[in-house]
Amino acid sequence: MEVTGHSVENFRPLPNGDCGDGICNPYDNNEVPDKFWSQRRRLFKLFDEGIQLDKESWFSVTPEAIANHISSHLVNNCEDTIVLDPFVGCGGNAIAFARLDEVKLVVCVDKDRSKLLKAAHNAAIYGIPPEKINMSTTSKEFKIGGVELLPDNIDVIFLSPPWGGMDYAKVGKRNYTLRCIKIDGIEENTTLDGDDLLNKAADALGKGAPIGLFLPKNINGISLGRSVLRAGYDCPMVMEKNVLNGKLKTVTAYVGL
Repeated sequence: MEVTGHSVENFRPLPNGDCGDGICNPYDNNEVPDKFWSQRRRLFKLFDEGIQLDKESWFSVTPEAIANHISSHLVNNCEDTIVLDPFVGCGGNAIAFARLDEVKLVVCVDKDRSKLLKAAHNAAIYGIPPEKINMSTTSKEFKIGGVELLPDNIDVIFLSPPWGGMDYAKVGKRNYTLRCIKIDGIEENTTLDGDDLLNKAADALGKGAPIGLFLPKNINGISLGRSVLRAGYDCPMVMEKNVLNGKLKTVTAYVGL
C-alpha cells in the first residue's frame, strides 16, 4: 500500500484509544495507555472474546501476527516438536506455537502465577487442546505442576525475557545487549543476565539446537553475535526486524536452524 506524505502528515489518532469502532479506553491511562488499548486486536485477534492481560503484558506481549511468524519459522515444519517457553507471560507466543500442527507440546513457565492463569485462560479462548500445553500453575483445562511436568527432551527453546520495562530504550539506539537483561536466579540473592540465559538454553538443548530470542529493536547485533559464539554456536545467526503496520516493533534472532 502506498502512503503519501500528505496522508501521513494529516493523520491524527482518535481520542481515548478509540481505534475506529467507537470503543474508548475503559482503563485509567496509567494502567493501560490509550495507544495500547487501540492496538488490542493486534495483540490478540480474539481479544473481544475475553482475553486477559495484566498491566505489564499490555506492553510486553508479542502481537499475534509476529508471534505466528516466529513460531512457524522456529519450528520449521519439524513434526512432534516440543517447545519450551520459559517466559510465557499471558501466553501470546505459547498460543502461536500450540496452534501449529507440527507442535506436540508447549511447556510454559513463568514465576508469576497470575500470568500463567491468564495464559491458560487465553489458550482456552483459542481452542488449544489441553494436551498441547503444560502450565506450571492451577488451571481447570491444562496440566499443572512443577519440574515433574517437564518432558524427557525439549526440541526448541523460545526466549522472551523481560527487557527492563519501558526503560529499555534509554541505553541508546544500538546499545542494548543481552547483558542488559536481568532476572532473578534460582538461588536467593542471585541474578542472571541474557548471556547466562542463552548459555543455559544451549546447554539444555545441546549445542546447535534451535533457539529463538525475542529482543528489543535497539539490540546491538554485533554484541549479540558474540554472545551466540560464546554459547557454543558456530552456525549462522539470523536476525529479523519485526515490522507491523510500517513500524519497527522488535527483533527476533534465530540460531541453530
